[in-house]
Amino acid sequence: MVGLRQGTEYRSPVHVAFSTDRARVDAFYEAALAAGGTDKGAPGIRATFPNYYAAYVRDPDGNNIKAVCRTA
Repeated sequence: MVGLRQGTEYRSPVHVAFSTDRARVDAFYEAALAAGGTDKGAPGIRATFPNYYAAYVRDPDGNNIKAVCRTA
């Protein structure tokens, strides 16, 4: 299986993050769970950084996927 770059061997698990707005963080989380993902952190503010709103899921292959918004 090929990774994100051509010729790169795929190794699971990987961590992928998407930067977006808060509404899409919520939509991502719901869609990911409906598609078979596992909850790793419901949408909400995280103490990591100010205004850090994120949701985390694990996909059926064991990869960690995050959607995050860093604006108020």
